[in-house]
Amino acid sequence: MSSIQNTENDNATSGLFGWLIRKWWTMPLIVLALFLMVTLLLNWLGDTPATWWAYRITLALSAMAILFLIGVAVSAFVHKRIGQGCTILVADLMLMAFVLVGSFVLSMAAASAPEHFASKHPIPQGMKLSDPLKIEIEYPYRDTSYTAHLVDSNDPGTWLQLNGQYGEYGYDLYYPPLSDGWVFLRCYEATSGLPLSEDHIPQRTETSVRGHTSFGQVANMRQNSFMLYEGDFDEYYAVRVEAWHRDSLSGTETKLLEKPYRLDGWMK
Repeated sequence: MSSIQNTENDNATSGLFGWLIRKWWTMPLIVLALFLMVTLLLNWLGDTPATWWAYRITLALSAMAILFLIGVAVSAFVHKRIGQGCTILVADLMLMAFVLVGSFVLSMAAASAPEHFASKHPIPQGMKLSDPLKIEIEYPYRDTSYTAHLVDSNDPGTWLQLNGQYGEYGYDLYYPPLSDGWVFLRCYEATSGLPLSEDHIPQRTETSVRGHTSFGQVANMRQNSFMLYEGDFDEYYAVRVEAWHRDSLSGTETKLLEKPYRLDGWMK
C-alpha cells in the first residue's frame, strides 16, 4: 500500500505539479525583472504614455503571478507537501508586499519624473520669442489694468500679454471691436504644431465678452490662469499662443491673433 502511495507521489512530482513545485521561484524573479524594466524606462523616457503602459502591464502581470503562486501553494497542501506549500505561501506574501510598496514608489516617481519635453523640442536658433511678464498680482485682486502701459492699439504684437512662470500663466488681451461671445486661448508647440494641454487651456482661459465698438481690454490676468502641463521647470521651449473668439449667436470660432512665447512647463 505504501509503495502505491509513493508511486502516486512520484507521478505527481514528475508531472505538471512537480514542475510547478520546482519552478515556482521563477515567478518572483519575473516580477522583479518587470519592475526593474519599468524603473529603467522611467529613467530613460521620463513620464510618457509608454512608461505608464509598461507600469500598468507590470501590475497586471504581478497580480497574475501572485494568484498563480497561491494556486501552487494550495496544490502543495493538497498533495501533502506542507513544507513546500508554506515556503511558497510565505514567498507569495513577501511578493505581494513588494508589489504594493513598489507600485506606490513607481507611481510617485512617474508622477514627478521629468518629461524632457524641451530637449525634444529645441528652440531654433534665431527664432524671435516673447517672454512672459513677471508681475506680482496683489491679493485681494483689484480692478487694475496691469499691462495697459505696454499696449499699443496700432501694434497687434502688444495686444496679448502673458504673465507667470513655472508652467502657470495668466493673460491680458486687448482687441478692437468684437461681438458678444467668449475669448479663450489655444497653445501649440511652435516648431511642430503639437497641441499643448488642449483639454485644459481653452476651458480655463475662456472669458465672456460683451460686444464693444472700440479698442479695449477683453480679458485680464486676475480672471484667467492656466497650467502648461507639457515640460519641466526652467526648461524652455517655443509656444505659439493663439487667442480665439466664439460668437454667442452663431457659435463661430475665429482666431484673433497669435504670439510666440518662450515658456516652461509645470513639473508635476
